[in-house]
Amino acid sequence: MALRVSTIVVVEKVHATRVEGAGVAPAEVQRLRGALFHQPAASWAQYTRSVMRSIRLAAALFVPLVVLAQDVKRPLLSSHDRVDGPFGGEYHVEDLQVFADGKVVYIEEGTKTMGGKPERSALEATVGSDEMRRLEGLLDSPEIRALPKKVPSKTRPIDFFWQKSLEVNRPDKTQKIQIENFYPFLNAHQPIYPKALVELECSVQDIKLEAARRPRPKDKDEDDWCGAIRAKIEPAKAGPSTGSHSLTK
Repeated sequence: MALRVSTIVVVEKVHATRVEGAGVAPAEVQRLRGALFHQPAASWAQYTRSVMRSIRLAAALFVPLVVLAQDVKRPLLSSHDRVDGPFGGEYHVEDLQVFADGKVVYIEEGTKTMGGKPERSALEATVGSDEMRRLEGLLDSPEIRALPKKVPSKTRPIDFFWQKSLEVNRPDKTQKIQIENFYPFLNAHQPIYPKALVELECSVQDIKLEAARRPRPKDKDEDDWCGAIRAKIEPAKAGPSTGSHSLTK
């Protein structure tokens, strides 16, 4: 039987089949339908039930996957830094993530000499419970919560450009802070940046040093600007152990 049909529309009802177009007999449509879906006509109802079961199964699996995606751990604190300079072509990028259970992920990449090949390292560590409580208390403080979303440049850099971003994840909201041309060491001379912001940065610096197993700057060393700031703000608490974090790899 030769058919010249551009479109066949099949409308099924409970006990009847009506075919619109070309006057094709219902039995022929049943045969064609079975051929199209590679199913015998008699097994069409079984095929339909199988498809519906698959749809219901997919829907049942989809809901737990959505819930699981929502439960994926987010870091309590994220810190991203990019420093360009002081020599042309030199750069240093650091990414730090601190999770609520104390886990630390620290990734850094950069060049140590002008024109040198970039080096990259990825480290993991764990912050001690006491230090985590201090960090959580600092992050939840009104001073940190009140920090602006954007901190403008406080100076005109010449050969040292430090761009920084912070992200604090809380149950109620996520706080993001962007800092342009960050020069926190200026606070060793006068209060340029909010005290809470510099205190948080010094905590981040402590965690990075411990995660990378680097020695601490010595007292009065030019790299120990956090120590100088802490000594100025809280002289009674200044000392080798001030602000340190106990980490284990």
